Order: sequence, then structure tokens, then C-alpha cells
Amino acid sequence: NGGRDGLHFMDCSDVYAEGLDIESGDDCVGITTTGTDMENITIKGLRGKSNIASLVIYNEEANAGNYYSNKLTNITIDDIAVKAGGSARNIVRVIGFSDNTVIKGVNITNVRGKANISYGVWVQNASEVFLNGIDVSSSQAHGIYLYKIDKLTGSAAGKYIGISIVTGK
Repeated sequence: NGGRDGLHFMDCSDVYAEGLDIESGDDCVGITTTGTDMENITIKGLRGKSNIASLVIYNEEANAGNYYSNKLTNITIDDIAVKAGGSARNIVRVIGFSDNTVIKGVNITNVRGKANISYGVWVQNASEVFLNGIDVSSSQAHGIYLYKIDKLTGSAAGKYIGISIVTGK
């Protein structure tokens, strides 16, 4: 329990991971950076559960409380589901914490399941975001939470508190 991701990509580009079955005490698939620009990341076909964290995440690592900044271009997250009887804090989370980070080309499709504590799908500080086939809920927050998004397209369904969208950077 806690502290270890099932699969973790740091400062990587041209990643393709498909057909995953992961049970983790932390994130099932973590994607992070220490300031290296990244591009062309695809995570497809994950069935998972996490005791304390997310099924798929992207964010910058922090150094002495300050987040590294980078550019992430083209991230695709497709066919992600919480395993029967499992749980996750978030199902999918793609967040730019640093004001200087640029996230562009986020494609999240076919995501299903219930999140505990936090959002089912959470995207923050990103542009050119496409959502489709999203059917998520949360036990304590919005099913889908979109914050500071530029150029949003697609369709989605979020249950519990629903969908919250704050656009523009």
C-alpha cells in the first residue's frame, strides 16, 4: 500500500503502453517530468485499481516545493476502467501545476468508473482537449473537472456533482 506506482514514465517521449492490468498502492500509470519536454504519450486499455491514487496521471515533479515546467504535446489516454470491486482517487488526471508548463493535444476517450474522494476525470491548464466516451462518477466530487482549458471539444457524462468547466487560461 502506498508509495509505488504500477508503471511510471519520467521525462519520456514516444511512449505506447497497451493492454494493462494493474493493481497499485499508488498510481497505476504515472507520467511525470523533471523539466524535460515530452511528446506522443499513449496509454490504452488499462484495467486497474489504486488504493490511494489515480489510474492514469500526468503532472510535473516538484523540487523544494516548486514544480518543474515543461511542454507536453500529444497525450492520448484511451479505454481506461476501474476494475470490478476496485477504486481510485481519480480515474484520469492530467494537470499542469507550473504556470510555465504547456500541455497541448490532450485526447481522453472511453473512460469508465467511479472515483473516490476526487474527480473521475480532471484536466487542468491544457489546450486542445478532446473528450469522448467519458462515463464517470465520483463519491465526493465532480465526475469531470476541467479547469483553465483552451479549445475543448467532444462529449462526456459525469455523475454526482456533475461536470465543472472553467475555460480560458
